[in-house]
Amino acid sequence: MMNKASGIALVFAVILTMAVVAGPLLVILLFGLAPTWVTLTVDRSPGRLRSQVMAAMNIAGAAPFLYRVWVDGMQMQTALTIMGDAYAWFAMYGAAALSVALLWMGPPLTAGIYDLTARTR
Repeated sequence: MMNKASGIALVFAVILTMAVVAGPLLVILLFGLAPTWVTLTVDRSPGRLRSQVMAAMNIAGAAPFLYRVWVDGMQMQTALTIMGDAYAWFAMYGAAALSVALLWMGPPLTAGIYDLTARTR
């Protein structure tokens, strides 16, 4: 089990390594996954399930743009062009918004389905 200080040091080491090796991907990951970073900071529930849902949906929204940077030869200009595109922001942050909608609507919808199933038996 890692303590907080070693966890923070590990995060900074990963960011520094990515900045040197894959800077354009880091640009997309830092700004495109901002909702995930906020959720990781705020979510203190056991298992951080909300953070996991947010991260999965947010990464799914960012994946096409990460792929585009990768295919274009890891050019910083490609990453900056993507960051200047409103549709890219909409895709990345829209996927994060969908995760919030799933978390908001999921429990009542599941309870309703269970209730309906119990009534039919």
